[in-house]
Amino acid sequence: MMTVRSPMAPYVQFELKAADLFEQRRDFQAAFHHLERAHVLSQNWTLQHVLVHWRMFAWGVRRHDWREIAGQAFRIVGAAAKTGFGLVPRGNTGGANVSPFRAMPIPEDLVAVLAKAPKPSRARFLAFVALKFAVWAIWAALSSADAQPHQNVRTAFVDGHRVAFRVIGSGHPAVVMISGLGDGMASFDEVAAELGKSRTVIVYDRAGYGGSERGKGPRDAAAAERELSGVLAQSGVAGPFVLSGHSLGGLFAEYYAAKHPEQVAGLILEESRPADFTRRCDASVRWAMCVPPAWLAWLLPQGERDEVAALSSVMDEVEGVTPMRNKPVLVLSRANKSTNEHSFDAVWAEAQSDLAARYPGSLHLTAESGGHYLHHDLRDWFIASVQAFLSETVPSKATRVEVDGLLDDASQR
Repeated sequence: MMTVRSPMAPYVQFELKAADLFEQRRDFQAAFHHLERAHVLSQNWTLQHVLVHWRMFAWGVRRHDWREIAGQAFRIVGAAAKTGFGLVPRGNTGGANVSPFRAMPIPEDLVAVLAKAPKPSRARFLAFVALKFAVWAIWAALSSADAQPHQNVRTAFVDGHRVAFRVIGSGHPAVVMISGLGDGMASFDEVAAELGKSRTVIVYDRAGYGGSERGKGPRDAAAAERELSGVLAQSGVAGPFVLSGHSLGGLFAEYYAAKHPEQVAGLILEESRPADFTRRCDASVRWAMCVPPAWLAWLLPQGERDEVAALSSVMDEVEGVTPMRNKPVLVLSRANKSTNEHSFDAVWAEAQSDLAARYPGSLHLTAESGGHYLHHDLRDWFIASVQAFLSETVPSKATRVEVDGLLDDASQR
């Protein structure tokens, strides 16, 4: 039977510690790069191989990256079952962004390291049951971290449930930040504080997230629009507003802007999910989970589970409205580093360009590095891009606006 400690263990641990160090510095992409190197080194040794995929799974959980979570859950089972028989594609970097069956070139420095290792035993090492408990531990730690209270949290009442929100800073136009799937207002803590030094910023938890109660009925775009209308009406902040949506939050921002163009001074779409992306992804990308699979629901918090169930409706709703016109729009997207035009990243990049084209005259900026969370990965770049957009294109004068029949005649916050 295979020994618990493989000859590669010290080298794998070195890469894992490097990943920890970069994540502590909030350089998440560099951290994942070292997880990929650890994966290449671990492929001949079941325990190390499973451990690296577990660490990738945990990275996905901390980043609320459902594609990585789902991909790693599949790969963990494969690593446990197939490594002992040598059924692994050599050099594969192990992330959900590559096919699990694709062999890849091995970096020269890792070739030299692997040459030092003797041929491993092909006995099968089964650790999946223990891993299941570890998955629950990760989610418990994540929920505990997300539960840390904010100061100055206020409450709006919308559709019979409480919605937690915060108003930060002062100055017009106010920026409303709408988080992506699986995230609450805590996702914007760092950037909201910085932007709040020169203008008003509003952040909030959608139904079922953070300090907000679960809402009744489907959590589609119409429900998100009613929820945001209620928050803005009860915030005491004068509009019009600049909506800044990340990922799924971008779809909600688009829908709200289309329904209430007079209340929107501008639109910022950060790695926003285009309404037609699922169809494009399904048609072009092999081995990609273009939407969270149904079996993943047992891992998700309630608010996220409700939004996943309504995702198809949200995309139909956004496609069915006329986009906001004659207002400034900023699209922020990550770089496409894939050379395969049928890869997930390539299809995503093309869809981002088409999203910008949906709004004639929009400004589309592509980051040189970073991942889906640009406001985390490239915090300074994100803030500078948003501030430049606001100062150069969005008028600063606030007006009295009517939100769902409630006249907002608030003081100039």
